[in-house]
Amino acid sequence: MSGGRDGTRTRRRRLGTLSRTRWWWRVRVVLLVVVVALVPTVLALAAVPGSFDRLRGDVTAGRVTAVEVLGEPVAEGDQGFRTQEVRWRDGLLLRAAEVTVLAPGTDAPAPDAVVVGDAVVVGDVAADLGLAGAGVQVTRGPLPTSWSGVGSFEGPRWLAVPLLLVWVGAVASLLGSPYTWRLNGWGWGWLLLMVPPVGAVAALLLSGPLPPLPRARRRRRGGLTGLLLAVAVGALPGLLGWAAWS
Repeated sequence: MSGGRDGTRTRRRRLGTLSRTRWWWRVRVVLLVVVVALVPTVLALAAVPGSFDRLRGDVTAGRVTAVEVLGEPVAEGDQGFRTQEVRWRDGLLLRAAEVTVLAPGTDAPAPDAVVVGDAVVVGDVAADLGLAGAGVQVTRGPLPTSWSGVGSFEGPRWLAVPLLLVWVGAVASLLGSPYTWRLNGWGWGWLLLMVPPVGAVAALLLSGPLPPLPRARRRRRGGLTGLLLAVAVGALPGLLGWAAWS
């Protein structure tokens, strides 16, 4: 009798584990669909840092023919300086650079002064770019007031809401799943905490069964592997940006 009861309990536990695995598989699939739907929105609205000096060269060479200047130019008779932001397309990416705009006749900042932005121009960013390359199309707009950063991207604050829901869903799937693949809980935790966008997508794709991706065949790695991966992924955008703009 006891053997029969033990076998029944084992079967129930296995069925419960299978049910939880299937449930969280469905959750991960739904969240991945949300991620795929968000990618075009992020590329269209969120900007990554760019170099104004490099933009000047690209405008002169004709590689960039349209820019958007955010913020008002210095009006005639004004003194001091203000900040403008310039945005332009670099392939699929939207790049942005902040520029300090000096009023005509204003002394340039001292070498040790703290300057907001990537460069200093006199009068107006649009006029400066017009001198750099003839025929550049310039559109204007106000400086954004409700923007937030996610990783290397900066976009509208509302965009952080669905990204946060994806991150919370990834954490919940790790906590609710009976077993994680490829990394243990500490390993996935480091990725989710240190590189949230990449860590969330990686966890949704790789932390459990997700056909047609192959089944994990190696034993799980621990927290140290996750920490090293998080450090490497976090350093990658800076290295790529340095290589692209050097």
